[in-house]
Amino acid sequence: MKGTPNNPAENVLPSGITDALLSNAVISSGYPLQTLVAKKLSSDFAVAEEWGYIDRQNSEHRSLDVFASRDVHDTSHLRVQVALLIECKRTELPYVFFKKALQQLPYDFPAVTGMKGKRLELHRAGIGSREVSVATFLKLKELEFIGSGPPVCSSLARAERQGNQLNLSGEQPFKQIIFPLISALHHLFEFQKNMGTPSQSPICPSLCIGLLDAPMLIAEGDPESPLLSLCPWVRVVRQEAMQETRFMTIQHYVVDFVHRHFLPVFIQNHVLPFAHQFARRAADHETVLRDGRALVPDWENWALGDLKKVP
Repeated sequence: MKGTPNNPAENVLPSGITDALLSNAVISSGYPLQTLVAKKLSSDFAVAEEWGYIDRQNSEHRSLDVFASRDVHDTSHLRVQVALLIECKRTELPYVFFKKALQQLPYDFPAVTGMKGKRLELHRAGIGSREVSVATFLKLKELEFIGSGPPVCSSLARAERQGNQLNLSGEQPFKQIIFPLISALHHLFEFQKNMGTPSQSPICPSLCIGLLDAPMLIAEGDPESPLLSLCPWVRVVRQEAMQETRFMTIQHYVVDFVHRHFLPVFIQNHVLPFAHQFARRAADHETVLRDGRALVPDWENWALGDLKKVP
């Protein structure tokens, strides 16, 4: 193996470890993919590799492959950013995604961090109020990236060889991709609560992305005769029950899985246009966003233009 000019003679590979074996191990690890992704994003985002976060389950320090952020709108009172939390995986064998029967996204997608952790409220005069997500508050389902995005899937699995056959395993993709992304997103929520100034705090749509250098397929149809098709971008929804102080709630997490070679299209044609559309909505409703509450005429049938400042 080639060495740098200052490499000492003792720094050599041990017996039995060949260049090819080590090269294959590095390739399959995902690290070269991580570096490639970071380089591609660096022209449009501030990028950090091995971004540190605290695991939500055991409080251990871990690192995410890539964290990328970008300012989209910045005034004295409102700073809009977009953040990408990315976990990279590379394998020759395919990932299979199982399409949901109902192509519905949860009310709290996309996750929006910042706002000093403030929960938003919709008020009806003389009736009361209810808490809603930022996605609901700003009617983000009206935007193409949310309302007309990729196929929505309920689960995924990775193909694994067993003799001459292929088996599907759902455990590894969740442990290696989805769970780390969820923990990193939790960390970002807590981190951004303390960001900004007394008069300004960031508001940041934060997208979890599984970046795959592997064949990606969608499965749908009957169990006896599934229909398989290649697809470079899918959206996986995970639902978790959470115990609040006095009651149970449902929390949703959404991960966009993107093929390596689709990444430029995903960023330029989908993520950045969405970020600018989000920024315009946030800027147009800056006052009620900073208040964290707004009046609406009806709980269900209201338009974005109906949001009014609560007296």
